[in-house]
Amino acid sequence: MKVIKNNLLVNKCVPHPYETNPGYVAKINTFYFSKDKKSIAGYWEASEGWFDAIMEEQSEINYVIEGEIDLVSNGRKITAKKGDCFLVESKEKVKWVVKKPIKTVFFIYPAGKELTNFFKSLAKKG
Repeated sequence: MKVIKNNLLVNKCVPHPYETNPGYVAKINTFYFSKDKKSIAGYWEASEGWFDAIMEEQSEINYVIEGEIDLVSNGRKITAKKGDCFLVESKEKVKWVVKKPIKTVFFIYPAGKELTNFFKSLAKKG
């Protein structure tokens, strides 16, 4: 068992750049990798802005601690605000538009080796 305190979530954040919008950088703290390396949990915060992402094999669930985000995929838009959870399924190409500075806790499954290595490489840079 383990408690991950708020200050640890925030203080251990590292920059997370996005190829689809090189000027946009969020902050991330991937605080959990399952032993089988298929699940990742983390904390994510970002200012207003946007990026595009293809979910490939993984699905992602985010719980919004504060802020607001629009997610757009195949002409469909959803909005998530403080207290909401949102799910992005595998194979979805999604435009993430942060409307108000946001903080979330996220869970990714199945992570895959490439994605796990990417998040671990971010942590090493921090």
